[in-house]
Amino acid sequence: MMGMWDFKPYDNDSAADLLGHLMDKTKLRDEWYAQASTEEGFAAKRALAWLFIQLGHVYVWPIDHYTDDLELAIRLMKKVKQNPEYHEPDLKVRVDSEYETLVSRRR
Repeated sequence: MMGMWDFKPYDNDSAADLLGHLMDKTKLRDEWYAQASTEEGFAAKRALAWLFIQLGHVYVWPIDHYTDDLELAIRLMKKVKQNPEYHEPDLKVRVDSEYETLVSRRR
């Protein structure tokens, strides 16, 4: 298939162009970064990291910021893991999985 290089929803020319346009038009990355740089709450940190897990892919997230933003998302999850609520067993499993997902994206 022309313009398709893999099977993920964003691994083709049309999707990459569309998602890049949406990220630019909405300034989502800029707002994410502002919140991620200042957020103090346990749940909000996890939500911000989750958003990066969902959208923090090459061809979706602005490439100029990808590596730095990935590291910021990992730092957010490290802070989540320091919260006393983190030690609740069901939550710990989920948070650990989210953290590992982010770490696995390092190159």
